[in-house]
Amino acid sequence: MNQKGFSQLVLMVIVGIVVVVAGGGVWYYQQSSEQNKSTSGTQVTPESSSGEVSSFPIEEPKQQAPTTPAPAPTATAVPSPTNKPIVQKETIQPAPTQTPTKASLWIRKEVSCAGKFFDTHVHFDGLAHSEIVFGHGNAYASLTPKELAKRMSENGIGCGILFVTSLDMNKDYDAMRESISGISAGFKPFINVFGSTGNISLDTIKQGYEGREEAFFGIGEYAFYTEPLLGTSFTAEPWPAIYNYAAGKNLFLMLHPTQKQAREIGTMLSRYPNTKVMLHGFELLNTPDLTNLLRNHKNLYWTYDLATMLDGYLYRFQDSAGFISWFDANKQQYLNSVRSKLLPLLEVAPDRVMWGTDIVAVWHGETAVFSRLMDFSRSLVDSLPAEHRDNYAFANALRIFGFTGIKFEKK
Repeated sequence: MNQKGFSQLVLMVIVGIVVVVAGGGVWYYQQSSEQNKSTSGTQVTPESSSGEVSSFPIEEPKQQAPTTPAPAPTATAVPSPTNKPIVQKETIQPAPTQTPTKASLWIRKEVSCAGKFFDTHVHFDGLAHSEIVFGHGNAYASLTPKELAKRMSENGIGCGILFVTSLDMNKDYDAMRESISGISAGFKPFINVFGSTGNISLDTIKQGYEGREEAFFGIGEYAFYTEPLLGTSFTAEPWPAIYNYAAGKNLFLMLHPTQKQAREIGTMLSRYPNTKVMLHGFELLNTPDLTNLLRNHKNLYWTYDLATMLDGYLYRFQDSAGFISWFDANKQQYLNSVRSKLLPLLEVAPDRVMWGTDIVAVWHGETAVFSRLMDFSRSLVDSLPAEHRDNYAFANALRIFGFTGIKFEKK
């Protein structure tokens, strides 16, 4: 081999070595890059020698997590050992003791009115300061609502409209709530409040009602056959203002007119069509005006109660003995008469004529008296056409006043 050929051979060997070295470097770089990608991406769970997936995670290369400032500790989280925060003390210590107000001592509860009768007319005249203003209540010791509720429950009367008489409801409100606590029947109380001299005014009614809306569903009963309304007009003040107020507060207004007010009743019902007026009394029943009033005024409601049915004889006796003797002798006669007077009213206003008792005196609640009144009522209802029986006894009252009454209980 000549010198020129030897030089070319050496050059080729050198070039080959360079190519081999360079290729090895490239291969090594590629392998290193792929390995870094596999460890820095999604974690892979290696298989065990048995082929099962290992629950042992591969430890990833530690990376510096982004730093976010830790929230500052609150005062209640870690109190200083040398200075307990006030917030922590307030959390653990009870609130300062306060003297509860009278209103907070009572809670109103609903009572179902389910029953075969709904009494739309009962009285409670037994509150302090009330004995001088009620027409017939001052002649008797008043039956308490608790005693009445017991008789109601015994005789299937679910609820009753209770006219609560007072001269000062600010003083009497606790006694009123106490009177309808611990009972099984329910009441819908109406506020029957008078001024200190026995007068009636819108201001007196507002002072008694406002702030006590939870307790009262209507205003009345106000009677025109006795003082202070004896001989007064239905249309004179304060009645226009009271009619407006009752409508604005969605309260019923219960009145007992005499024959003198018969024509004025229609005038007021027309002037105040949004005022819901309840009437009762044998004085108006014995005139032809009542049927026409019920026919022409859909805001008029009539309670045909036992005192009216029996021409006021519930108030003509001072004790049960005299009444029982009279009642037993006249029951059948009155049953026939009452039915003949009731049917025309039911024909013109089948959804606005309702049953009631109008009892107030202690002796009215005696078993011998109350059982007679209820026997009379059942006989009357059973004698009515089928379409009127339930409506008169209870269903009309439920639709008009609601399916629950109330009572109060101490907290």
